[in-house]
Amino acid sequence: MMARRQLAGFVALGVVLASSGGGPQVAAQTATHSATQGAAQGEALARQVQSVAGAAVQDGAAPSLVPGFGGTDFPQGYLAGDPDALASQGASAARTSSAYQTVIDPQRPYFDPVKIDMTRATSIEAEPDNYLGAGEGISGSEGKCQPLPAGEEPGISYLESCNDGLKPVRASASCDVPLVAKSAPRSVYDYSCRDWPDDACALFDPYLADGRCRVTDVSTRLICLKAGDGPCTEQHTITVTRLECGEAVAGLPVPAARTMTGGIIAPDETQCAAATAGQTCTLEQETCIDTDPATRDIGGVAVTQTCWKWHRTYSCTGTEHANDCASLAGRPGCTFDHEECLDDPQVGDCQVKDEVYRCTTSSSSASAPASLCGSDLYCLGGECTQVEREASAEFRDAIVAVHAMGDVRDQFDPADLSLFKGEATGCHRPIFGLVNCCAGKSSGLLTASAGAAAIAGGPAAIAALATPFLTQFLCSSEEKLLDVKDRMGLCHYVGTYCSQKVLFVCTAKRKSYCCFPSKLSRILQEQGRAQLRLGWGEARHPDCRGFTVTEFQRLDLGAMNFSEVYADFTQAVKLPDEVATATQIQDRIREYYQLHGQTPSP
Repeated sequence: MMARRQLAGFVALGVVLASSGGGPQVAAQTATHSATQGAAQGEALARQVQSVAGAAVQDGAAPSLVPGFGGTDFPQGYLAGDPDALASQGASAARTSSAYQTVIDPQRPYFDPVKIDMTRATSIEAEPDNYLGAGEGISGSEGKCQPLPAGEEPGISYLESCNDGLKPVRASASCDVPLVAKSAPRSVYDYSCRDWPDDACALFDPYLADGRCRVTDVSTRLICLKAGDGPCTEQHTITVTRLECGEAVAGLPVPAARTMTGGIIAPDETQCAAATAGQTCTLEQETCIDTDPATRDIGGVAVTQTCWKWHRTYSCTGTEHANDCASLAGRPGCTFDHEECLDDPQVGDCQVKDEVYRCTTSSSSASAPASLCGSDLYCLGGECTQVEREASAEFRDAIVAVHAMGDVRDQFDPADLSLFKGEATGCHRPIFGLVNCCAGKSSGLLTASAGAAAIAGGPAAIAALATPFLTQFLCSSEEKLLDVKDRMGLCHYVGTYCSQKVLFVCTAKRKSYCCFPSKLSRILQEQGRAQLRLGWGEARHPDCRGFTVTEFQRLDLGAMNFSEVYADFTQAVKLPDEVATATQIQDRIREYYQLHGQTPSP
């Protein structure tokens, strides 16, 4: 009530001053007098509030007024006067404490302070005047701020590939095949046949039709059917045909072959051989385009053929050289790393190469601009806090260490006694094709919260968050899930192998990955395997096993670079500012009184 009355007095004083006359001089004097009087009254009010608050704290009944306070009698109260008992109880509890056993274990994972990134700290230590103000020393001067040097926090790198080599292509080919006369030695077989008493010449009809045999002579002859002691009483005329064949006729005795030099007719395949060279072709259609006249003079011999020229159409599959690396080679932040041959097995020169580039994308853990202010203030992202005077290890590395210990508990597999086990998965991509089910980090990174929400939401949510051109029908659900996990930073690339061939040329490849439950476990696996000299298996059979307990104890965590996960942890442990804290306290007090049907006093 006192505060309200004094506030009313200040308001009344302001009204009087505003309504009084006297010109600028009087107004200035009045304002000066009012300011002095107001300051004195404010100081008096503060002293009164201070005395009332102090009396309330010293009042013996004050504890009973605190909501939820149960008094000073608690089981551990006697330890305040018996510190020896506290030490004894602590020693007893240490024997059964897993945390204590971890701390004293000489094989425990550790962080080496020497290997921690202290770039900014050493820069300030070497030239304090550059950041605290010239001549100000270590204390600095309040209100002066200088930008800090950049920390060593590189972007996140990933491997992207393109291809160089042979590419299967489909095409059609057409050509003409004429019958032409040629002069060459050849073997011929002479036959004769007659049309009676059975049609023996019918056996030669197929050979005459396709030109394998030709008629060289036709004659008639009378034969006697009935003869007595006198002249023949019954005769019959038969036709005798003589033939020359280029091959022995099936079903007849093979006569002695004779060699002759002369004109022969044969199909000319020159055009078709040129049209289908270097390709694998299948005959689709053959059409006769020259039938008239059927009988023609070939080297003085009349030759009859049903067709003298054919037109053929082929469906062919061949190869051509292709390269789709121009865009990747020209992309900023990407440099050539190595190449892999996709031939399986490789015979001679490699037909298709996977050109692998190492690309860097901006890291989600990149530090905000930071500065150092006088009076030992350290500012980050617009928020300043007091700098501790005593030496301290980097807070972020301590957070990573704590989180790593939590992951040890959560990612321990009792079935095989292993830690940080991964899951083998993969995706496919056609060689020189537009479809890419292995986009991953090249499409941009995802925050842990966005990725986790999509994974928890199921296939529909995953498909909505995956790279847009991972189409509904061309990429599987497994590949879309891999895309989300890789962009979250959960997956390690193992290798690429050929998964499909045409004409012994690779036409599709599959990329293999090991994906882990968290980004931290992936980093521990990558850098831990390097320390232990452990590989990742083959691309067809990736090895995503976890560490054994013995292997994990051998790891030097202090030699590892955890900059990629710093932002994830520092965002999770931001402390509320004073205003937010005060607001929460006020809300909780108000909720308490509302719960008990009371109204807080003004």
